[in-house]
Amino acid sequence: MSSTVRTNVSTESGSEKIQNKTNKNAHTEQHVHQRKKSKEEKINSKIKNQSLYLKVSGCHHTNTDLKTRLKRITKEDLVVEDIRRDGKDTVFKLQIRGSKLTKKIISSIHKENKNTEGKISVINQQQKGNKEQPNFSQDKQNKLKELIDEEACKVVSNHNKMISEVQQRINNVTENLGRGSHEYNEEEEELDVVPGGGKSQTNSTEALIVSLHAKQEIDALEDKLSELKLQKKEFKDFFKCMDEMLKKHKSSKKINSAMKLVYSEFQIECKHLTSALPMYARRNEIVSTVTENQVSIIIGETGSGKSTQVAQYLYQAGLADSGLIVCTQPRKIAATSLATRVAHELNTSVGNLVGYHVGMQMKTSHATKIIYMTDQMLLNLCLKDEKFSKYSCIIIDEAHERSIYTDLLLGMIKTSLTKRPELKVVITSATIEPEIFVNFFGTCPVLKIAGRMFPVDVIWPHENEGDEDYERAALKKTIYVHEKEQSGDILTFLTSPLEIEKCCNSFEKAFQDTNNFICLPLHGRLQPQEQQKVFEPSPVGKRKIVFATNSAETSITIPGIKYVIDTGVAKEMLYDPKKNINALNVTNITRSSAEQRKGRAGRTESGKCYRLYTENTYNNMETNTKPEILRIHLGQALLKLYELGVNPLQFDFVQKPSQHLIDTAMETLELVGAVSQNKITERGKWIAKLPIDPKFGAFVYEAIEEGVGIEGIVLSACCGTSSMFYRSGSESQKNEADKRKVRFCHEGGDFMTMLTVFREWHNQQEKSKSHWCSQNSINNKVLRGIRETVNEILNILKKEQGILMQFQLKPPKDVDEKLQEMLFKIFRQNICHYLGHDKAGYLVVQKDQIVQIFPASSLKTLGLQPDWIVIERVLKTSRDFATNITPVKDSWLQKALADNLLKFDLNAVQSQRVEQAVFCEVGEKLFSNFVGSRYSELRNVEKTM
Repeated sequence: MSSTVRTNVSTESGSEKIQNKTNKNAHTEQHVHQRKKSKEEKINSKIKNQSLYLKVSGCHHTNTDLKTRLKRITKEDLVVEDIRRDGKDTVFKLQIRGSKLTKKIISSIHKENKNTEGKISVINQQQKGNKEQPNFSQDKQNKLKELIDEEACKVVSNHNKMISEVQQRINNVTENLGRGSHEYNEEEEELDVVPGGGKSQTNSTEALIVSLHAKQEIDALEDKLSELKLQKKEFKDFFKCMDEMLKKHKSSKKINSAMKLVYSEFQIECKHLTSALPMYARRNEIVSTVTENQVSIIIGETGSGKSTQVAQYLYQAGLADSGLIVCTQPRKIAATSLATRVAHELNTSVGNLVGYHVGMQMKTSHATKIIYMTDQMLLNLCLKDEKFSKYSCIIIDEAHERSIYTDLLLGMIKTSLTKRPELKVVITSATIEPEIFVNFFGTCPVLKIAGRMFPVDVIWPHENEGDEDYERAALKKTIYVHEKEQSGDILTFLTSPLEIEKCCNSFEKAFQDTNNFICLPLHGRLQPQEQQKVFEPSPVGKRKIVFATNSAETSITIPGIKYVIDTGVAKEMLYDPKKNINALNVTNITRSSAEQRKGRAGRTESGKCYRLYTENTYNNMETNTKPEILRIHLGQALLKLYELGVNPLQFDFVQKPSQHLIDTAMETLELVGAVSQNKITERGKWIAKLPIDPKFGAFVYEAIEEGVGIEGIVLSACCGTSSMFYRSGSESQKNEADKRKVRFCHEGGDFMTMLTVFREWHNQQEKSKSHWCSQNSINNKVLRGIRETVNEILNILKKEQGILMQFQLKPPKDVDEKLQEMLFKIFRQNICHYLGHDKAGYLVVQKDQIVQIFPASSLKTLGLQPDWIVIERVLKTSRDFATNITPVKDSWLQKALADNLLKFDLNAVQSQRVEQAVFCEVGEKLFSNFVGSRYSELRNVEKTM
């Protein structure tokens, strides 16, 4: 096999032929040696098992027949590895772990032979005259060699075609560029134009644009050509490694195991070459860098394959022989989809060689070597294993997102490096500033790998389009692209699951009479099987339209995307330490995010990015997203550090948050009883186990003590979800949806309304839930997500606290008022007073802030304006809106003031309320002077009042 394969792989034409160089660089030699050593170790580990050869006399058995008979005889579920016919006999081989089990099976067979015909003989290789291991697969070996030769030729031939096609595309673009009226020159700063402008100037400008575009395409194609050639060289090096191993074992007992391993590895290698990801061209360098350094940084552009390939290469190089390779992701959706993809590439199923662990979802086994999990999950596991002793390599992927858990995890990993010098750490990202991590870990290498990037035209909106509502504009532009543009899939970015579901429905209704598309949502609240749909190729003759949150910016690559529609906004949780309140803002994305979104197109060919914001807006965007640890409430993060036995004031942060942020977080933890005198309390340890904000953790704690635990957990799970209620379609359809909502609205506020909806949904039969939601304009996916979170919390309470609770809700009359009062206690710092007029809104007493009731609030639907309310957060859009509102009874407020749980001057606050003093009609002129022409001064009047 070896000589044939070498001949076929290296057979090429002209200058593309890869020469067999004797002076290979040290990186390549070292990697080949590592792979060779790793494969031999795998073979050696396999042959430690007992091989038992058996013969059934006088009959032919199928594999199934043998397994059934052996199971009956031995009471063991054995695997028949090899089988052949020998005259009237059947000879087969079993692979058995351990000599004790082998003896037990032989004993069982002897007993069976006394009572049956078709006796089973044990072929013992230690018997006289049979010292050599029986080799029943020589024919199979020869066929396997032929098969590998044939497949190798086919794969390399296809790769050569790719090289030829890229070269031809370069020639075509170059030739077309040469025919143009102006060839782009980097040293030129402007074009000569005809004085007075006119048509000649327009033509020259267009020529410049065309030539710029062409040069970009030539650069991308030349990079791709070089990359393809390096990939073919990598494929050839693999064969050299495998060939040397087979030569070594050719006359040994290990040849069968070696052949099987070679073919398995060969199939994987074929996939690597076929996919032709940029990472494959640099595999040797990646492996060498990681094995030679304790900490390595890999910057791989979007689409380079960093999230799927790095873990595979390190596994193939043997890094999983001494422990697991773990790859962390900031989002669950990325962890599960990447594990599925990598398992496919390694010819296995999820849960075997490759697994994942996100929240309650866990698919692993004793055979797992590569595991994908969220950064939060690995941080939680660190509590029981602060040295990360289970892992030989930790890959922190998408580090540029700088989630709060990634930052905490990096700090814990840095502490463990001195205790575990053999631990390898890889930080990978598309856009990180490596200096931050180099400075944090000390000197460490930075490896930069380009991604696939063909030219992407950016289309800016016309002047009258830039200020349009982004959701409506996104839908209109998606419809326009589908109707006007050539084939190619569309990816549209929105800010929330609710917006996505609405746009998907509206798009499908707009084209309900056609069958040339599939419309798919992508966000974190979908079930894993629903998320996987976007990664499947589009059906023949159909365009794939994907509406997604910013989870589609990085981590995952959706195949086939040619058109990107970028709204330029995202929802971001920000914490205001001065007002001590969380605000969920729809904010402009950063330029870095805009480029990531643009990069979703242009993976395999030229693409287009429609930006729904002006070029001036883009130029004024922040360069990079501020790390979470510098912009959100740190209560949960600091509590996690306390749980890990680390003093937050002494923790080594990648970037230390402000002292003000730390102080306000400490105040919150002390307020809920989680921390006292700079130490975590027993209650704090209890709260820290839950995957929710410490305030809601304390709420669940008290709810269990009060006998309303399940209801408390459901309310906690509702926090942070999208709206349960669904409005879409025409105005009449929206009005109908509003009417359906009324019966669920609870006078006790938004949380109690959510609980009312969940109760009724929970009581429906499982098969009827979706229909019930449709009938009531309710989002079934949101409710399923809440149930998953409830189950996760129940599972944690059972596992960590020994608390076993039945998922059974109590009647509303028994618990609702108690829950409302508990909500008041937990959010009492956000007490608000009504200022006497709808336009005046509510005063957030201890923040000196004015807020309005959010239009989607149940209180707004019911037309209620209680004197006192508490709110969970502020949503900043055109105004500051109070969300998740709970009305407060005067008796609760008076008691809280008396017990010093609240401290403010009640009379001073109430004196700010405005009262209607007089009502009179005025003339048109006076009214116009008061509110301004076309009500231009109305907003200022309202603000002044």
